[in-house]
Amino acid sequence: ARCLSYLTQCPGVVPEVIRPLLGNLLYGCDRCQEVCPYNQGLVNTARPEGLFPFFPAEPRLIPILSMTRKEFSSTIALTAAGWRGKTTLQRNAVIALGNLKHREAVAPLIRMLAQDPRPVIRLHAAWSLGAIGGARARFYLEKCRQQDPHGPVREEARKALENTE
Repeated sequence: ARCLSYLTQCPGVVPEVIRPLLGNLLYGCDRCQEVCPYNQGLVNTARPEGLFPFFPAEPRLIPILSMTRKEFSSTIALTAAGWRGKTTLQRNAVIALGNLKHREAVAPLIRMLAQDPRPVIRLHAAWSLGAIGGARARFYLEKCRQQDPHGPVREEARKALENTE
C-alpha cells in the first residue's frame, strides 16, 4: 500500500522506501482529498489550529518522543489521531525527524535507540539517526549494530551506518 494515511496509521515497521515519502506526517493525509477532481472548488473547512489546542496543525515533534502514557491519554488519545496509540504516533514522529534532518533530535533519538523497550521504535530511531548523520549518531548506531537484542534493529543500524556521513 502506498496510501500515506494508511501508512501513518498502520502499526509496525514502515517500509524503508516509504519513509522518505511520509515527510513530516504524523497522522493521516489529505492529499487525495486535495487532488480529487470532485473536490475542486469546494470550500476547505479544515480547522487551521489543528485537532484541538493540544494537537496543533504543526505539533512540535521532539516532545512527542518522550510523551508519557498519561500525557498521551489526556491529550492526543482524545483525538482521531489517538486511536492507533502512542507507539504508532511516536514512530511517525521519529520518521518525521529523520526526514527533516532535525539535528536537535539526535540526543532524544539516541536515547530511544539505546533505551526504548519497543523494537519498532529503536528500528526507526536507527533509520532517522542515519538520515541525520554526524559522529555522535554514528557512534551509537555502531553500538546498536553490535549490541541490540533484536536482529531487525541491528540490521537497520547497519544500513543506517552505510548511509551516514
